[in-house]
Amino acid sequence: MASATCDHYKIAYENSLLNWIPVEVRGKIFNNLSQPEILQCRLVCQTWRQEIDQFYNFHVIIDDELKQMKWERILQLSVTSIEIHHFLHPPLYGLATKCFKFPSLLTSLKMTSSKILPENLYYLLSDCAKSLKKMCLKLGDPLLYTVFQTPLSDFNFTKLEILEISCDTSPEFTSGPDFVLHRKTPNLFIELMQCQMKQLKHLKLELKLVGLAQVSCCTISVINFLSNRNTTTNLKTLDFELIQGRHGLPFTEPSQQINDPDDARIKQIFKFDQLRNLEGLRIINSSSIEASFWTNLIRQQKKLIFLEVDFLPLPISMFAELIFINSTNLVHVELTDLQIWNMEGYVHPFDMSIFANCNSLKKIILDRHVNIADCKRRYDCAEIVNLYQIPVNLEEIALNYFNILSEDLVLLCVNHRNSELKNVTLTQCGNCGSFGVTGSVLEELLSLNSVCFVEISTMNFEKARERMRLNSILNEYGYSENHAYFQMSKLENVVQ
Repeated sequence: MASATCDHYKIAYENSLLNWIPVEVRGKIFNNLSQPEILQCRLVCQTWRQEIDQFYNFHVIIDDELKQMKWERILQLSVTSIEIHHFLHPPLYGLATKCFKFPSLLTSLKMTSSKILPENLYYLLSDCAKSLKKMCLKLGDPLLYTVFQTPLSDFNFTKLEILEISCDTSPEFTSGPDFVLHRKTPNLFIELMQCQMKQLKHLKLELKLVGLAQVSCCTISVINFLSNRNTTTNLKTLDFELIQGRHGLPFTEPSQQINDPDDARIKQIFKFDQLRNLEGLRIINSSSIEASFWTNLIRQQKKLIFLEVDFLPLPISMFAELIFINSTNLVHVELTDLQIWNMEGYVHPFDMSIFANCNSLKKIILDRHVNIADCKRRYDCAEIVNLYQIPVNLEEIALNYFNILSEDLVLLCVNHRNSELKNVTLTQCGNCGSFGVTGSVLEELLSLNSVCFVEISTMNFEKARERMRLNSILNEYGYSENHAYFQMSKLENVVQ
């Protein structure tokens, strides 16, 4: 009876239409199934199992802490994407062996932690360097300080398009034996920055470094990488974030002399167009090392769609020409630490008319630099002018720590009654005289049909009539009288 049943299934399988399709076509069909579905298909018969293992693009999570981790099976699969959580043990057949049967098929590598044996990472990269298209690495102690006999810089990532590296050298404590790490050189990161990546389009670097020596060597490595014409020819987006010390506060250590690059070298770097055609640029940098390179990099852009800068107190004049040149494409602008006042007490207000021709612009975030020069700041001067000239297609605006005339805020609302404005944030834009959010301003803001989120701190209660209007609105939204903070949110419409 059992034999008859087996014969029945064998005949049904042999007569299946799917088996008349060429093997390569069946492989493409298998790749349209989800991974749980394909695991069920592997149980159908030995032929399907062999074909699926050969043709299906598997995503594998490597975590050798899990008991069900089966290296024998993984070694036989056609793996195109891996995610490493924990890889501190050698592969099945020991070090210096292939982790996968078909390493040339691997296109995506992601490390969610630095818990990987250095040798495992080295041999894995040596197997798949020429096939990877996306690589996301999280590097920390002790992996980051590894020195290989054959450096990673010898690897040629010929197809790599996306590179994301996160480095964290900050110790848990500011003293003791772990603290000496801040003087060690992050060799692994430096070697990666020396690799050839001719097809690279997206570069994201998140560096949390302790100590001037680490910041200096990593910054110079990044600049040398970006200055390499063979690396940045196709680069479209650059996301660079460097935090010195814990929470951006550098540790105290003996001072070192840092030499700024000479003008000739900077001119040579930007002589070619490869660094001028970025579409996305994000610079978050708490260090002033090689400042002239980063400021020149920002100034040189001609095709920006996304711009975010938080790097030194920069004069607003630096951005006027940049925004004018990129006005056709700009969609998102976020500028932090804008220098409005100088030490002599002169104000250089931010002229919003520079955004007038940015018809594609959807988001503006501006933060004024707050520092010792505020002792010269006068509160009877507007620090933002021509606010009404922002484009009507704008969806989100946030203005922080600027004195803004109340009448300019009213004009902004009037000009955007039929606009797409959804989110408005105003932080400390004045609380007395003719500045800040008065009752009239808040009424106009809330009357805009498109607005679904408003956040204000603080408001101007100085004039009795405006105070009555403000308190009426505050009472309607459940706030106490003369409350300095206000938020309104239409959750069903909020744009994330």
